[in-house]
Amino acid sequence: MKILAISDTHGHLHLINDLAKKYQADVVLHCGDFGFYSETADALAATPDRELTLRVHHAQGIDPAVKKSAFKLTREEKIEVIKKEHLLGEFELFVQGHLRFDVPVYCVPGNHEDVAVVNKLYSKELVVPNLHMLDEDSDVILDGWIRLVGIGGNFIHWNFFDKKNSDAYYPSMRMSQWCTLYERFVKAPRAILQEELTKQAAALEAEKGKKKRAALKKQFADENKEREEKAKATEPVLWVMTHVSPGKLPFLERMSLLLKPTFWFSGHMDPFVSQAYCLFTMFEDWEWADRATRELQVLRFMLLRNANWAKGGALAKALTDGQESSAQQSLQDSWISKISPNDTVEYNMPADCPRWTEGTDIQKFSKDLHDYFCVTHFRSDNEKQKGKEEEKDQKADEPKKVEDKVFSKAVASSGVNVGGLASEEEYAHVLDCAVEMLNLPALPQKPACYNEGTEEYDAGAIVTSRKPCDLVKGATFLNLPDAYMGGYVLVETDAGTRTTQVQAGGSIPPRSIVTKSHRQVWEEALASVTSGEP
Repeated sequence: MKILAISDTHGHLHLINDLAKKYQADVVLHCGDFGFYSETADALAATPDRELTLRVHHAQGIDPAVKKSAFKLTREEKIEVIKKEHLLGEFELFVQGHLRFDVPVYCVPGNHEDVAVVNKLYSKELVVPNLHMLDEDSDVILDGWIRLVGIGGNFIHWNFFDKKNSDAYYPSMRMSQWCTLYERFVKAPRAILQEELTKQAAALEAEKGKKKRAALKKQFADENKEREEKAKATEPVLWVMTHVSPGKLPFLERMSLLLKPTFWFSGHMDPFVSQAYCLFTMFEDWEWADRATRELQVLRFMLLRNANWAKGGALAKALTDGQESSAQQSLQDSWISKISPNDTVEYNMPADCPRWTEGTDIQKFSKDLHDYFCVTHFRSDNEKQKGKEEEKDQKADEPKKVEDKVFSKAVASSGVNVGGLASEEEYAHVLDCAVEMLNLPALPQKPACYNEGTEEYDAGAIVTSRKPCDLVKGATFLNLPDAYMGGYVLVETDAGTRTTQVQAGGSIPPRSIVTKSHRQVWEEALASVTSGEP
């Protein structure tokens, strides 16, 4: 089977069929920024001004002067250009049936999509032939031996701990989605194996004869080895798709080490050519742990700010009233006990970033850290300037509330009852998974000879101190360029030998392969309908 992996078409959807035909692909995998938009008046009215600007600024095949002026146009002018040139892309043509995907396309959403359209696709309210949306519950089997799952959207700190569906315009991933994958591919198989091992242990305990016990022990060892080899030869291997590159997010690298997929496809970062790497080629165990620990610590403390997980539930009410039940207190005590007394947050942040110190109140610290990330650090300069301008424009005799749509939820989440899972049971479920997902196993410490500037530093000893890695042996990550710039990964699979051949493409410098503007594609598609051509 030939599998073509692409990403970031940004509405140039005719390229999917063109590329599939060029490389004779049987299936296309798409890692997001697909171009899920609607041209209805309501959808345009709900589109953020920033997104309208980007659609004009990055448009292919329109007047260069209009592109250059994108940041100066009024909202109404941008909408007029977008409607005239069909700059929201070609997805509507596939929805209306004027165009059709020639081969099955499996997709996750990116961070530049209309989440309302994405949600309709997931709920099957909107169905496009040959287009299949992947999520954490997907069970797609390719070529009889490859299981495909995916989680799309951006990684946003301030809503990562919310429930899956939200009213934000842009799609973003959730911790609860990763917990579902963790349960499917780590906890459930481990529970089955543990049950079998427990039965074997009981059988050995019941056998009193020394020789019989030794024979039974060998029998079990042989059975376990045979079971493992059979599973390796017959069970589907796992492929994961995300929009965000794990190379930018150690949390995703951590998930790769738990889920153990063969390949992990992503887009988003717009490299010139397709990139392939694995952690083993870059890190010793302790080196990767040193890289990942800081982010995992931040996520642990943000999770501890757990009111976000229980909107409308008993836990949220208890936190609001300050009356936590013994069960709720037990949940928090259990989580706090998993955090090492020596845990520190050494994130490369400005001096005003909250820091964990011995004796700090953990609830206050997690709130301060959460508020810092949500309100202070991740608020862009444009949003700050916008806020200042809105405040300046306010009339003294007519005070009005300054609404910041992007961060209003984040500001409110410094309290309780914002976002979150529906019940205390769901919170407990996620908490149970997160304890393992966000904590690393005991790892060797950084060898003293690496401490440059100290008496222990020894450049010669560094070479001899390197040891084989076990933790970081894992997935091959494939990060894809923009498809409309010619980037792709072509994977040829052989079900008989369960092997893959990988070919990657792109160009330096990047060059657009788009030969038709959105407007041209629309005009040709509608003309063929009028003429009766297929």
